[in-house]
This record gives sequence, structure tokens and C-alpha cells, in this order.
Amino acid sequence: MNQELAAAVRAQADALIDRAYDLQEEIPADLHRLAKDVAELALVTARVLEGKPILRAFGAPGDWGYGTPMGEAVRIAIAREAL
Repeated sequence: MNQELAAAVRAQADALIDRAYDLQEEIPADLHRLAKDVAELALVTARVLEGKPILRAFGAPGDWGYGTPMGEAVRIAIAREAL
């Protein structure tokens, strides 16, 4: 679909992941987790731009963490689609 835009989004996500990793000892754990989730949401956007169906672009619930709001939302969405 739009490979250039997807590549730019991926680059930003990678930069955020790298920066969050560099600062993980200096920032609260919840902020570090939030940065990782936001970066993963950017990667979801990149996958959609590359042509992957939206729900598949989110991956599996465990990718987000079982018991987390995102993991649970992905689990519910997958279950609903299976109906």
C-alpha cells in the first residue's frame, strides 16, 4: 500500500522503543510500559499501511500482555470476529 509512510512510522516507533529502553532506569515503570505500548500502536499502524487487515495488525492478546487493557481488548475483538 504505502511503504514509504509505513517505513517512516516504523522508524518513529523504533526511536521511541530505543529511547524508552535507554531511560528505563530513570522513568517510572508505568511510563516505560506506556511508551512501549504507544510504539507498538505505531507498528500496528505501519502494518495496516502495508496492507495487513486491522485486527491481524494488532497481533495476539499475549503480545500486549494477558490481563492488560489492550490484551483484553484484542482478545475480545478476536472472539467477536470468530462468531
